Amino acid sequence: MKKVLFFLIFCLFSCQGYTFWIWSPKTQKWKNPNYSPLATPYLQYREALKLFEEENYKDAYHEFKKLIVHYPDAREAAEAQYHVARCLEKLDKPYEAFLEYKKIADTYPNSQRISEVAEREYSIGEFFLNREHKKWLGFSVYDFVEHPSVEIFKTIVDKSPYSEYAPRAQYKLGIIFIQLGRYDEARDAFQKVLDNYPDSEWAAPSKYQLAIATAKAFPGADYDSSYLEEATDRLDEFIKAHPEAQISSQAQDQLDELRDREARKNFDIAEFYYKQDHFKSAVLYYQKIVTEYPDSSYYETALEKAQELDELIRGDISKSEFEKMRKRQEAEIQQAEKTRAREEKIRRKKELKEQKKQEKLLLIKQRKEEKDKIRQEKIAKIQAAKAEKQALIDKKRSEKKALAEKKLQERQELIRAKKQAQELKRQEKLRRIEEKEKQKEALRQEKLRRIEAKKKEKEAARQEKLRIQKEKKELEKNIKPKEFNQVRGILDQKRLRGYFG
Repeated sequence: MKKVLFFLIFCLFSCQGYTFWIWSPKTQKWKNPNYSPLATPYLQYREALKLFEEENYKDAYHEFKKLIVHYPDAREAAEAQYHVARCLEKLDKPYEAFLEYKKIADTYPNSQRISEVAEREYSIGEFFLNREHKKWLGFSVYDFVEHPSVEIFKTIVDKSPYSEYAPRAQYKLGIIFIQLGRYDEARDAFQKVLDNYPDSEWAAPSKYQLAIATAKAFPGADYDSSYLEEATDRLDEFIKAHPEAQISSQAQDQLDELRDREARKNFDIAEFYYKQDHFKSAVLYYQKIVTEYPDSSYYETALEKAQELDELIRGDISKSEFEKMRKRQEAEIQQAEKTRAREEKIRRKKELKEQKKQEKLLLIKQRKEEKDKIRQEKIAKIQAAKAEKQALIDKKRSEKKALAEKKLQERQELIRAKKQAQELKRQEKLRRIEEKEKQKEALRQEKLRRIEAKKKEKEAARQEKLRIQKEKKELEKNIKPKEFNQVRGILDQKRLRGYFG
């Protein structure tokens, strides 16, 4: 039983294998026709291109791969490699497509598709750059692995340094590094744009982004402001060189922020000297803020501090006296503030009370208006219901009246039709009676005519008989008996002939 089962399984797999694999006597190997290319690379390329144009990208990918594997040195191999990447793009595999595009520059550097490859690679890099990446527990996946756009844009810059997409890719590298918080690398990327592509359209925004990256790379040490000064200088340079650029306003805002930072740094130094009783040094830094950073948020405070210390220095007042005087002034200011706050509190309380009163009156008015509105709506609904009911009653009444009128008309029509039928019947009866009377009269006249005709015939017969008798008598007188009988016979015949004739 086991042997039979094994034999059946072997036959099953043998049949299945036979449908896909064929023994080649030439190579002495089994081969699968599905994995074998056509006879020439041109035929193979046309077959794959046909599938690509039919949007059968999966099968087209495999057919182009066959050409590359079996005909790597053919003229069509570079085109096949390009279409392999296009198929992967169509199948929503952008990074795999980039890897295939990369092989074109490595394997087929003389391909006519090099500039187009750079464009396709740049669009893939843009896709990864603009794609939103999620974070888990405050960490992004790109905190552990390299951003794919970095690899893609670096490849464009390295493999196609003279294409129109090289300066764009170099600029976008700096943008990616800023997004990832790698500001030193961003500064290097933007600096390469200025060094390698100074005449490109990306040089101007690179100056601005370089200043931003420099500012963000500021380490925060109080004694070192080299990054901050460099950023300020670059922003000043960019605004002066490109006043018409759209990002000049942004650069101006950034410059104001950087100057505010510089003012804060000088203000901290002045405060340090003030705490150490070095009033003259403190005044220098306060005055520096007043003269060099008039638009900063520290200007007013620095101006007040500089005036106070100037009075202190000129009046030769000790620090303790100055502190007492300052505390007294602060106490007076605080008292004035308290008085003002109390008055403000009373004023606000009155305003609040008046506001509450007005709100209460407004609320009462609103409620009254709402009640009136509800009442009006209720009245309107009742009136609408009454109107609807009356309209329904009128409609029913009119329908009933119309129905009664219709019935009356039908009844009148029926009576009229009945009368017409009766009149027709009476006329027909009279006509028949008249016809019968006419027939009777005609029969009576015919009968009278026949009676008259019979009378006439009888009278004629009687006259004829009298005439014959008269003739007979005359003959009897004039003719002998024998002749008389002959004549009488002739007369009888004539008589008969005339009677029936």
